[in-house]
Amino acid sequence: MGKTKLNQVIAVVFGQKSETEKTLTEVYHAFQKSELFTGLARTYTPKNADDGDTKPPEWKTAQASVKTYRPTGRRLLGPRFARR
Repeated sequence: MGKTKLNQVIAVVFGQKSETEKTLTEVYHAFQKSELFTGLARTYTPKNADDGDTKPPEWKTAQASVKTYRPTGRRLLGPRFARR
């Protein structure tokens, strides 16, 4: 094996940095969409039981959670903030 050249090290570091920035940008953009993280459960009860005017319940589940993005952030930012 030969010696590692400086330009090879710079290329590897640059590749890792750009991949990390790309992934962090994707996570950041996901967090900007608040509707991904909000859920809804709504049930209606009629004012008058004899009225007969009933509405069906509404359900909207959250599409994403912070727990799904935590491992990605930990993997990408862990080496930068590791305790020494």
